[in-house]
Amino acid sequence: MWRRLRRREPFDVLPVEHGRAVAEAGIPYPNPRPYTDCSVVSVIWNEEARIGNLLSHLQPYFRHIVVCVQASSDRSLTIAKRMAREGDVVLEDECRGFGEGSAPIVAPAVRTAWAFVVSADEWPSDDLLESVRTIIGYAGRHGYQGVWVPFRSTVEGVAFEEQRGQLRIFRRELGWSPTLHSRPRAGRSLFWPHGHVDHDRSLDEVVRDYLRYLDLGRGTPLLERHNTVMIREACTAVAARYGWDYVTGREWWPRAREAAFGARVPCAANMVF
Repeated sequence: MWRRLRRREPFDVLPVEHGRAVAEAGIPYPNPRPYTDCSVVSVIWNEEARIGNLLSHLQPYFRHIVVCVQASSDRSLTIAKRMAREGDVVLEDECRGFGEGSAPIVAPAVRTAWAFVVSADEWPSDDLLESVRTIIGYAGRHGYQGVWVPFRSTVEGVAFEEQRGQLRIFRRELGWSPTLHSRPRAGRSLFWPHGHVDHDRSLDEVVRDYLRYLDLGRGTPLLERHNTVMIREACTAVAARYGWDYVTGREWWPRAREAAFGARVPCAANMVF
């Protein structure tokens, strides 16, 4: 959902030592819950297979959850409404093709000082969730506006070095841009090394998403390059394990090949020339 670090892009922040942060925050670890000073925000589209499990995972930790359902053809909205508790918010929006497009609708619904953004195809680890009050306590004490967390991506079960971390916890007043691959502009941010967010998708999901992003980002060279690279590297990573026949038999392959590979045709040796 948020703009990702390019591969090997250095962080503009230094990691925080977990023990020091716990001691400074003065809050027992694991943190007492539920949390009332940080809300979860999730923008979803056609996620009926995932949203229920994600909400069940998050609700014990957070008193306030905001779910925005972009117009879906499945039961995403029904499930989100059924699982909403008193104080939770379920919003509806048109299908914009990317999560950030719903930011103007979602931002006013966040009532806490801090927000934690999670997509339906992601899974925050328990040790990250058990640290949220420590994270925002430490960040507040030192004047940080945003927090990067470790991010682990897999495609078809194959480790995919998409990024090392993402800015996922930030102060509400920052707001965020409704443009593709954007993120809140935090003047000062820190990297929290304890716990992680897992992001596991099928190859179909990755390629279809980035072909859509490619269309939405036409005319912006940085976005075009980023979306093209993501398609190429996802296909190459999966082919390295399962072979190119596993990749090239998909209905989207002709378009993905034209967009991301051009004249460089994948070969049986799992290399791209």
